[in-house]
Amino acid sequence: MSTLSKWDWGGWRGTMHATIVKLWATYCFSVKMERSLAKIRKGGCVFIDANDHDLPLSNSHANEIGMAMFHPKTPIISLNICNHYIGGSGINTIAYAISETKNFGELLLLDLQGNILKCIGAKSIVSAITDHPSLQTLNMSRCHIWEEGAVAVATCLETIKTLKYLYLSNNDFHDRGAWAFSRALPKSKLVILDIYGNNMGKAAGKAISDSVALTPTLCVLHTSINYAY
Repeated sequence: MSTLSKWDWGGWRGTMHATIVKLWATYCFSVKMERSLAKIRKGGCVFIDANDHDLPLSNSHANEIGMAMFHPKTPIISLNICNHYIGGSGINTIAYAISETKNFGELLLLDLQGNILKCIGAKSIVSAITDHPSLQTLNMSRCHIWEEGAVAVATCLETIKTLKYLYLSNNDFHDRGAWAFSRALPKSKLVILDIYGNNMGKAAGKAISDSVALTPTLCVLHTSINYAY
């Protein structure tokens, strides 16, 4: 009868330990995910940060969240889904839920910072919130929305008259996005616009600064770490 050498025994123990740790982490994540879905079904203020899950959510998890958003017991007032790996189909599901359900008629805050929306995801969100009756705060900082996404967001400022606080820092939308905001600002009701770190040039930055004088509601404009050339 063969016996395990010390090396084989140690390797087997290490493999078993790694497997148990992985299974435990998966179980804990599933429990936290179910708690998050329960928050959404309950309604009110929903906060789902990656730090609450230990592991970021993927698109498949976002699809579950989007489906749960159709049936909350009370209207969702704020929706914070921050610092995950959500983009593509996951963002589309969330955007569809926002646009198609009456439960979001009282939504005041939508915070998606730190996800991977890209320009397509940004356009989906913009389409969902266009003409929204109550949205006041939109945060899509660090979402890789780039130039086309920024243009889409700027365009929607003309139709969302309730939007007061817009955060779009670190999205690399360069001059094209900056020029779009310089044209859209006077038509908006924004109080705060954060476009920190988007690599815009001095001319585009000056255009935004000039538009501030034509936007009486604007109190705070954050444009630090720009002027790439």
